[in-house]
Amino acid sequence: MCAQVAAAPSAAQATVDKSTIGERTDPIDKATYVKWEADVIKKFYTSEQKQTEMLPMAEQIAVVRKVKYILVVDACDEEGSCFSEKVGSGVTEGLPEHQHVQLWHLNKRKNDGVRFGHDVANGIFKHPACDLGGLTNLRQKLGEPVAFAGTAVPWGAGTGEQRPELYP
Repeated sequence: MCAQVAAAPSAAQATVDKSTIGERTDPIDKATYVKWEADVIKKFYTSEQKQTEMLPMAEQIAVVRKVKYILVVDACDEEGSCFSEKVGSGVTEGLPEHQHVQLWHLNKRKNDGVRFGHDVANGIFKHPACDLGGLTNLRQKLGEPVAFAGTAVPWGAGTGEQRPELYP
C-alpha cells in the first residue's frame, strides 16, 4: 500500500510555488497502518448516540453512525441443520473445513472466491456473504449465536425450491 501526502490549496496557499503532491512515495507497512487506525479509533470513536450537525465546525465534532447489512448464506447439512445454529451451540462435529467457495461478486460482475467453513486456528466459522461492495464474510465465534434480521429464505437442494432465474 502506498500513500501520498496531498494538500488542497486554500487562498493563502495558492501562491506557493512547490506542490506537496507526490512528495511521499515510501510504502506504509501493515503494522504502521494498524497502529494509525487504532489511534484514530481511540481518539474519535464513541458508542454514544447523539445528534450533531453532519459536518464538523470549529471546536464542534460531528458524530455519524454506520449500519451495515449483509446478505448471508447460512448453509445447512443433509439433515437440514443450519451451520449458524451448530456453531452457535458450540458444536464442531460435521462443520465443513475452511475453504474458498465461488459466489457472484457484484462489483466485479463475475464469480469470485469467498471463505466458507470452520477456521479452527481462530475458533470461528466463516459464513459467505455479500454486501453492496462485493463479497465478505460473517465471522461467527464458536458458542455464540448469531442474530439475523428479517426472514430466512430456504433455497436449494432439500428445500423444494429451485434457484430463481435472475437474468432471463
